[in-house]
Amino acid sequence: MEHIEFTVSYEEDEYYIHNRLEREKRCGKVERISKNASKFSADVYNTSELIPWIRTFICRITEISFSNK
Repeated sequence: MEHIEFTVSYEEDEYYIHNRLEREKRCGKVERISKNASKFSADVYNTSELIPWIRTFICRITEISFSNK
């Protein structure tokens, strides 16, 4: 299993970003870490399968880490 985590930040009027993470989280977990930031984490067999979905948040990602470099 490989672990992935990324944090996204958004403006006050963009709470739909957190709602989208909750709706599309697949097998992961979403937690709100501040008023304008959320963290997604998941354990998957192949992290590269999540890359296209993660790219849709590209301008909002403030931190990202993969267990498989």
